[in-house]
Amino acid sequence: MSLILQFKKTLYLINFKISAVLFLFLLCDCGHHHDLDDRTKSLILSANRGHAPAQLNLALMYTRGQGVERNPREAVRLLKLAVKQGYEPAMNNLAVLYELGDGVEKDEKEAAKLYRLLAERGDVVAQSNLALMYTMGRGVEKNEKEAARFYGLAANQGEPIAQFTLGLMYASGRGVEKNEKEAVRFYELAADQGEPQAQFTLSLMYAHGRGVEKDVTKAIQLYRMSTNQITSEDEKSATQEKDALRLFDLAQNRGDAEAQYELALMYRDGRGVVRDNERFMHLLGLAAFQGHLKSKHFLDSNPSDVSASVLLKDF
Repeated sequence: MSLILQFKKTLYLINFKISAVLFLFLLCDCGHHHDLDDRTKSLILSANRGHAPAQLNLALMYTRGQGVERNPREAVRLLKLAVKQGYEPAMNNLAVLYELGDGVEKDEKEAAKLYRLLAERGDVVAQSNLALMYTMGRGVEKNEKEAARFYGLAANQGEPIAQFTLGLMYASGRGVEKNEKEAVRFYELAADQGEPQAQFTLSLMYAHGRGVEKDVTKAIQLYRMSTNQITSEDEKSATQEKDALRLFDLAQNRGDAEAQYELALMYRDGRGVVRDNERFMHLLGLAAFQGHLKSKHFLDSNPSDVSASVLLKDF
């Protein structure tokens, strides 16, 4: 999956500005079916009276089939009523439905129009969504300069995916003049907020000294931070494992004990390489010889697995 495409819409959960009563309604214990039915009726009554937050939240229920039968067409009708009142959270959600063609004929131009209205008013979600549409040429003519502009607006408001994506654009020179130092700056902003793809990409920049002074130890720290957060198999891609292998191989050749340990684990688990227990033990031995505590603990705990020839052949 393209890294840029990872900026998926948080469908139908965008920019809620709802009253405390309605917020509590959404968080109600759905196990109490009688209470939920009563509250749904109350919400429908409020929506029919023209209360925009109620119209939005009832629309969300219809899109998800929560408490009511799923009915995206009714969701669209309610969102349009809220939009007519100028209720901005409804605009974002209606734009998503137009973009997907859910409950309404697909119309990416209308989606882009709604995103633009909000983006120009400073809405960070709309800015990021519109930037993606410019990147892909969906609903608007493809324009990477405009994409970079709107990602920049969102990034400056602290949106981590926008920061990461803008970093990618600076690193590749897409829509902006290529500037690896600026790429690193945006990667760091996103990484500091815990964005795993930014942490991983930043680790490569540190490993190769691109846009920043080379620092293999920092690279390993960032890589480990990123993999601790990534849980899905799709995100743990073969490409990422190969990059990690190059990173740790580079570091261990310089005698970095932590890199030797991490590379050993990759050989033990077969991540990015063919599983090789002898290589695993050899690298673990190199790290332990330098005083690496985890490696020493493993070898002390598994003395029967240790082969002297493996541990000593490169000493």
